[in-house]
Parts: sequence; C-alpha cells; structure tokens
Amino acid sequence: MLSPALFAFATDRLLLRLRASSLGLVFGGEWVGALMLMDDLVLLARSEDELKSMLDVVFTWAWEARY
Repeated sequence: MLSPALFAFATDRLLLRLRASSLGLVFGGEWVGALMLMDDLVLLARSEDELKSMLDVVFTWAWEARY
C-alpha cells in the first residue's frame, strides 16, 4: 500500500501550486478549485479563461516534474 502514499506525495505539490495561483472556485471561504483522485484531476473554474490559466499551471508543473 505504499503506492497511493507515494502518488499523493508526488501530486500534492500540484494542488498546492494551483491553490497558490488564486485561480479556481472559493466556496465558504475555502478554496475548492481542484479535486484529485488517483490519476484524475477535476478543475473548477469561474470562466473559460480561468480554466485555461489553471491548465497552464498544470502543464508547467508537469513539465517541471518531468511527467
């Protein structure tokens, strides 16, 4: 059962980077701009332009992490 923990460790930085970008939805004062389950990622944006900006964050993170 080490694999899920390693995956969470590796991808946690992506969610932190998305949260730090100030992009995505905020509900009740909490950032809810992304949901990740294993290798699936859901991005919640207020507009198409914001979604494109969030995707830029994801692609940059993947490039830097060599994924």
